[in-house]
Amino acid sequence: MFTRLRTFAIVSLAAIGLACASSGGSKPNARVSPPELLTRTRPDLTASRVTPNSARPTTLVEIEVQVRPDGTADVSTLKVTGIGASENRNAVTTWVQGVRFKPATMDGIPVVGTYRQSFDVMTRVRVVR
Repeated sequence: MFTRLRTFAIVSLAAIGLACASSGGSKPNARVSPPELLTRTRPDLTASRVTPNSARPTTLVEIEVQVRPDGTADVSTLKVTGIGASENRNAVTTWVQGVRFKPATMDGIPVVGTYRQSFDVMTRVRVVR
């Protein structure tokens, strides 16, 4: 009895796996290219945590946003992370709303894709004595 039940379970799992694989999900050979930024601008970032003792402080902001097939960013999906994220969120949001992207494509057809970018701000600190 146990052998039949185990055989039935294995056959059932194999059938489910085969059905999932052929259910029209993503094609295994589909070529997906990520979105590309078409605008050459950068967000107007401000440096944070600048102290006179640090030689060249860096503010690093990383963004991730979904790009629609029409080349515009879906601002509701915007993620801003990194050292200067809280200070620069508004600047990044404004920038993302104004830029255009070449959308992601799957086998040449525009699809929704994720755009990722890192920005850093190098500052000079002058100590006046």
